[in-house]
Amino acid sequence: MPSQEQEALEAFKDAQEMHMYAVWALPPTHVLPRIKTVMEGLRAEFGGPEIEPHITVLGSMLRTEEDAIQQFKDACNIITRFECTVDHIETSRFFYQCVSLIIDPIEDLWGEIGRFVRIFEHTFPCCPHLSLLYGYLTDEEKKRAKEKVTTIDEGFASLSFDVTRFVLCKMNIQDKSQHSWEKILAIDLQP
Repeated sequence: MPSQEQEALEAFKDAQEMHMYAVWALPPTHVLPRIKTVMEGLRAEFGGPEIEPHITVLGSMLRTEEDAIQQFKDACNIITRFECTVDHIETSRFFYQCVSLIIDPIEDLWGEIGRFVRIFEHTFPCCPHLSLLYGYLTDEEKKRAKEKVTTIDEGFASLSFDVTRFVLCKMNIQDKSQHSWEKILAIDLQP
């Protein structure tokens, strides 16, 4: 069994290692049942891993844990709550964006995301999206998946909610299910 000193040394070494991180905005609890119902319906027909509903704010950032945490705290200290409104349902050839809700890129939203981009010095901001299904689908399956979303929840393509909670995640890019991804820190924005 390692001593406390050995454990502390290992923790220090791990904190100095570079890892991939992502920042997620989490939908509020009152809309989660609607989102999860659509996700479950899509997975039942098309497969794919179960994923936690989230809006990708920033992804694939190489940092030490210490730097990632500090930058995340700094960003959360200056951003404000903002409204997300779904612009449309989109399908993609990318595994993580197979079927997604694209968030309306209103000025307030881009302004807040821009604060994360500047603090993290991230050169490639994400198009804000909430992935409903991970996977690779044919063009015909993508068409059916988009139709299924509105069949399950007719008003889903016009969903709107406030974002007040952000999470910093340590990514394991080998794990496409995200089950091994570690939530490092969650922050609720103050009103």
